[in-house]
Amino acid sequence: RQTFRKVFNLGAVGAGATLTTAHNIGGAVAYTHVYGTAVTGADFRPIPYASTVAINQQVSLTVTGTDIVIVNGAAAANITSAIVVLEYLKN
Repeated sequence: RQTFRKVFNLGAVGAGATLTTAHNIGGAVAYTHVYGTAVTGADFRPIPYASTVAINQQVSLTVTGTDIVIVNGAAAANITSAIVVLEYLKN
C-alpha cells in the first residue's frame, strides 16, 4: 500500500483547552504515525508531550475519523502554534 502524509499548521491552544481541527482525510484505513511539535513562549515540545512533573502538564494528540484533537493540560504552557503530521494508509 501507498503511504500518505499530510501536514497541518494549527493555532493557539490555551492551558486547559482543547483544539479540534478537521483533517479532511477520506478513505484512510490506518494511521501509521501521528505526531507534532508545539510552540510555547519558552520552548518547542513534542506532541504528544508527557510531563515528568505532573499529569496536568501533559499534551495529548488524537485523531478521529474526521478531526485532529489536541488537549492541553490544565497546568501546561499555553501553545501559541503547532504543527501536526499525519501519516496514513488508504485502500
